[in-house]
Amino acid sequence: MTVQSVAGLREARARRIRLAFVDGKVARSLGVAQRWNPRWQGDRVELLVPPSEVVGALRDLLALPVADVTVEEAGLDEAFLDLYRTGSTEDQP
Repeated sequence: MTVQSVAGLREARARRIRLAFVDGKVARSLGVAQRWNPRWQGDRVELLVPPSEVVGALRDLLALPVADVTVEEAGLDEAFLDLYRTGSTEDQP
């Protein structure tokens, strides 16, 4: 069982990275970050990236033909679902 404070969830929650590509077909053919479950809409993609991987992800992604980028914290509901999905077993007071 995992016990985590709301403050802990806020710190650990994923970052939502949204990218618009000059050419979405090119970006898709390069296998953009499959481990972050990309959600495509035309030439735009949305990824949920763990905080520890954001800088590396941006380095890799911005090497592609990007027209626009947005980074924001995911919602607490998404943080909870991510915690549930990963099955973390660390107990915290």
